[in-house]
Amino acid sequence: MKTKILIILGAALFFLSAQAFSAPALIVSITLRAKPTTHDGPCPAPINFKATMTVNQACKLNYRIVRSDGWKGPILNANFGGPQTSDFDAPVSWKESFTGWVAIEATPAAVLGPRGGLSGKPFQSNRVDLKIVCTAPPAPAITGITVHCDGAPCDEFDITGANFGAAQGSRKVRIDAVEPSMVHLWSDTKIIVEGGVCTVWNKTYHFGIYDGVTLLSSIFPQQFGARIDSFSPASGNPGTQVTLHALGAGATAAGKIVKMGTANMPIVSWTGSDCASAIVVTVPSMPPGSYVIDIYSGATKIASCSPFKIL
Repeated sequence: MKTKILIILGAALFFLSAQAFSAPALIVSITLRAKPTTHDGPCPAPINFKATMTVNQACKLNYRIVRSDGWKGPILNANFGGPQTSDFDAPVSWKESFTGWVAIEATPAAVLGPRGGLSGKPFQSNRVDLKIVCTAPPAPAITGITVHCDGAPCDEFDITGANFGAAQGSRKVRIDAVEPSMVHLWSDTKIIVEGGVCTVWNKTYHFGIYDGVTLLSSIFPQQFGARIDSFSPASGNPGTQVTLHALGAGATAAGKIVKMGTANMPIVSWTGSDCASAIVVTVPSMPPGSYVIDIYSGATKIASCSPFKIL
């Protein structure tokens, strides 16, 4: 009889001891929220996941997003200093279309303090239904191109349009398949580049936005008139010789007339190439004032970027 009593007492003590040292249920609850729950547009989809977790003692949890199609996100960590409720982010870069549910799956990683032991069983939160439709982003579109007046010796272009991208990244501009030497500005609606070509009168140039060798935009054709980019000196009396630095005005003076206001400016010399020319002219007899210098080639006129001042 005593033996039976001892066996029963021993079993009871073992049961109580096991209860005392077994792992308690660490995770009380996990609630997942997603905003927005629908997306129709370019991806990655801007969905913000937030998990509210409640535990009953100090511990560390591993958690991640799981989906109805079996996909599982990267493992993240949550630390608790004691019994508490805390919010945690669950960032996911959603790059593909998806329709189904998502949830948080959490597993105890470590128990802090004397209560020890881990069950290792995953705990799953509520399920949130998502509908994500990924569409291709709109292609870059060039709508206009102008040339800066201060681009000598290389032309500098303002390229306007839409969907260029907020940052350049791996995208590039090509002008007749030539990449400009410098990019001064890249925004979603405007790009400023320098170099690549020096525009010649009445030639059509072809601009495009590329990513590597892939053409992203349509080709934008553009002709540029020549221009007087600068001259020196900037002021003087009648009879002063002025050197014009012209871009695209041609290599010779053949068929060209230079005027200040309505008066002809005698051409002293004309040197250079189709791309860039140095033209020496003489200031005509004119009243003091500020006058734009023009170069005519038949009916086509190019003007100086700033006026010359007669003293």
